Amino acid sequence: MTDEGEIWPLNARLSAPAERLAPLAFVRAKLSRPAEVLVIVYATMIVLLLANPQALVNWLADRPQNAITEAANSAAGAVLNFASGLGLSAPYEDAREAFLKSGWIKRDRGRH
Repeated sequence: MTDEGEIWPLNARLSAPAERLAPLAFVRAKLSRPAEVLVIVYATMIVLLLANPQALVNWLADRPQNAITEAANSAAGAVLNFASGLGLSAPYEDAREAFLKSGWIKRDRGRH
């Protein structure tokens, strides 16, 4: 294990980028290895959900419908509206349209 002093020296002067990130100092909290992995996995899932919220809506539409999937569908719709409203899914949609126009695939199952 490395000593925390090696990673975060107390007398080191912060660089300009580090000074801008100073409000995020809570990230320096010591986490166990499984907790670090958990944070990375969940953060990745949230980024992917906000970048392509339509995928969750489509996936839920293929599941057997019951009370749980109805509630999840409602939440997925809210996430879709939120991400679309902020324009978070626009880069994915633009890249998808460019790919479809490139002619690499012959049919699109999702949209007609």
